[in-house]
Amino acid sequence: MAELRCEGIAKSYRGRPVLAGVDLEVPEGTLTAILGASGSGKTTLLRIVIGFVEADAGSVVVGGELVAEAGRLHREPDKRAIGYVAQEGALFPHLSAGENVGFGLSRAERKRGRRIAEALALVGLDQAYAERPAHELSGGEQRRVALARALAPRPRIVLLDEPFSGLDAALRAETREAVLHALREEGTTALLVTHDQAEALSMGREVAVLREGWLVQRASPTELYRRPVSADVARFVGEAVVSPGYAGGGHVACAFGELEIANPGCEGPVEVMVRPEQILILASSEDAQSGAGRVEARVVDHAYYGAETVVRLTLLGPSGLTVRARTFAHQIPAPGELVELEVSGPVVVFGAPEGQPVPAGQA
Repeated sequence: MAELRCEGIAKSYRGRPVLAGVDLEVPEGTLTAILGASGSGKTTLLRIVIGFVEADAGSVVVGGELVAEAGRLHREPDKRAIGYVAQEGALFPHLSAGENVGFGLSRAERKRGRRIAEALALVGLDQAYAERPAHELSGGEQRRVALARALAPRPRIVLLDEPFSGLDAALRAETREAVLHALREEGTTALLVTHDQAEALSMGREVAVLREGWLVQRASPTELYRRPVSADVARFVGEAVVSPGYAGGGHVACAFGELEIANPGCEGPVEVMVRPEQILILASSEDAQSGAGRVEARVVDHAYYGAETVVRLTLLGPSGLTVRARTFAHQIPAPGELVELEVSGPVVVFGAPEGQPVPAGQA
C-alpha cells in the first residue's frame, strides 16, 4: 500500500490551461473521488499521475517516492507500480479473460495461474471466467476483468477513469460494489475520476471537486454535500435552490422566511442554499394564513421516480421563486393546488456576488 501526493500540478495544451496548481493527497488504503464535468481536467490529472503525460509544473509522489517532477524527473509508467482501469475497460479482445488478467504478471505467475484466479475472485468472478473470450463478456463483467487485471500485479495505487460509464443503473450499482469490495480486500489506495455525483459521494472516503482545472474543494462526502464552499459547487454536487437573502445574528431572511444558518459568519447580503429534500410540503387552503416559518406556494407539476417524487412549485410571496422539493410521501398535491412550505434544518449561506440587490424588506 502507498499514499499518493500531487503538489502544484499544472498542465496546458496549446496555451489553454487544463490544470492549475492542483494539490491532492490520497491517504494510504483509501479511495478518493475526483468529481468534475467533462473538460475539467480530471482525466489529464490521472494521465499525469500514471506517467502518460508530463506536467508543466508540480510533482507526483507515490508511497514517499518521487516519481515525477516537472523539468527534472519523469519515471516511465511501467516503473511506477500503478494500476490503471480505463474507460470502457479496454480489454484485449483477442485474449481470454484470464489472459487479460495475467497480462502484467511474470511468465511464471501466468503459468501457475494462482494469482489470476485470486484476482478474478476479488472482483466476484469464479475460475470458469478465465477461459472465456473477452468479447463474449457482458459490460459489467468486462469492467470487473479490467479491475482484476489492474490489481493482479499488486500495484501500490489503482487509478479508475470513469470505470462504470455506459452501464445501466442496476449493473452500475452491482459493479461499483464489486470494485469497492476488491479494493478493500487488497487494501489498495485508489483514485477515481467521475462526472457522476452519486458515484463520487457513495464511493469516496473523500471527494475532490475539479472545476475548470482548479481543485475548489476537498472534503468528506457528507461535508461536501452539506457545506459546499460556493453556490457553484452546491449546484454541481446535487441539486440546490439558491436564492438571495440577508444574514445577521446567525439567521438569514429570504424567500422561505427567517432560517437558521449552518455556517454563521456572513453578515449582510448573501446567497442562501436549500436542498430539495429540506423543503417540506404541508397541506394548505386558498384562504389559509401561513404559519410561523412557513410560506405559501402553488404546485406547478411533479415527476414520479418510484421511491421519491420531485414537485415543482412557485412561491406566492414577492420573490415569485420557482423551486423543486423532493418528497417520499404517498399523497402528492396536484398541479394548481395551494400548499405551504417549511424548510427543515439550518441552511448554508455564501457571500453575495457583487452588485446583488438586497431582497425587499430584508435589509
